[in-house]
Amino acid sequence: MLRPARDEARANADRPFTQAELESARGYWLGTFPLRFESPDFFLDQMAEQWLYGLPEDWVTAMPAGVQAVSVDAMNQVWKNRVRGDAVTVVVVGDKAVIGTDLAALGYPVVDVDPDGKPLKL
Repeated sequence: MLRPARDEARANADRPFTQAELESARGYWLGTFPLRFESPDFFLDQMAEQWLYGLPEDWVTAMPAGVQAVSVDAMNQVWKNRVRGDAVTVVVVGDKAVIGTDLAALGYPVVDVDPDGKPLKL
């Protein structure tokens, strides 16, 4: 599953998004966003993000209009400026004895870290 995701990111790093792709993503996000508030955890997470990042008080209620206003040109510009298909970082959590060989076969550098994210010296 990691290899196809990596290959997709690399292959499409320079391909602009289409209006149809934007509409599909927008429709999914706008359709599912309200449903997420059924969980108190999601609501609290949104409030924490609002506080943490200094977002305006109407951020949660204004966000759908912001998503609706995104143009395909703006989306492509953000992708071009912020996403590098050749520099994708993947975090995998699991038993190295079980998944280590498969991870190594992908050709990614594998870094073992402690629970605080500090590299282990093995």
